[in-house]
Amino acid sequence: MSETLSTISDKEYNELLAGDGHLVYETKSNHKKEINDNKEIDVSIYRNIADRIGSCETRDEAYQIIENEAMLKTKKDLLALTQASEIHTNKNDSREQIKEKIVESLVGFKIRSDSIKNIDLK
Repeated sequence: MSETLSTISDKEYNELLAGDGHLVYETKSNHKKEINDNKEIDVSIYRNIADRIGSCETRDEAYQIIENEAMLKTKKDLLALTQASEIHTNKNDSREQIKEKIVESLVGFKIRSDSIKNIDLK
């Protein structure tokens, strides 16, 4: 139920609270269960992509992988990658903002960490 509430718009949520809307219970069909069973496979695919992005040495390399990867063509695909990688996004983030968060989370932290380690404080 919380998943449903997190996917409705603010307007729908306010209408629900005001009593102008209602939630409807529906039983999942067998077809939908099969799709959910394949979710584990999808997560492993996205984790594999995240590993490839994380192994990049530069941000530009990471952006190239994102642009050229067939599994990352839509915003929904990018969001699946962020979920598999446990990267926080907002529902209003644009595709570009999501790409930026992916690159910074998987590559940017490594570059910043390496630069800090290599600072000579003498």
